[in-house]
Amino acid sequence: MEVLLCCSQEVQIMPFILLLDLIYRHLSEAQTATFIDALEGLQLDDLILICADSSSEVADDFLHQATYSLRRELLALNMLKPLQANNFKFLWVVDFPLIEAEEAEGKDGGKAVKLQSAHHPFTAPQPDDVDLLKSKPLEVRGQHYDLVSNLLDVCVGICC
Repeated sequence: MEVLLCCSQEVQIMPFILLLDLIYRHLSEAQTATFIDALEGLQLDDLILICADSSSEVADDFLHQATYSLRRELLALNMLKPLQANNFKFLWVVDFPLIEAEEAEGKDGGKAVKLQSAHHPFTAPQPDDVDLLKSKPLEVRGQHYDLVSNLLDVCVGICC
């Protein structure tokens, strides 16, 4: 199986095993396990889009543009059926990170890491992750969600 890998504005097709190697080198054990669990049940023709960047805004923008472009191309090639009227497909997106790291300028002029709210400063952590707040804050999931229908955001919500 091969995967499409996009990094630093470069698109590569690589064997799946090399992707797993990259994942093992850059994610924690818990994050790797979550990623591997998410792959369970994939079929040969399934598509996975993965984007990683030090800025979540860059990653979000890239994935938005990639999915839009991919959908447009697949429709043009008759490889994707157009959406039918009154045929809605819904998806809940959950387990967003509560906290994200951003590079900032340190007091001495060097680089520092600043932790900040990933979504909304009043979002509650997942109850199972509260113990990680002090030791592994970047692994804490927030109680926020998106509802998506036919690739469009319908609503977002948080639990405070």
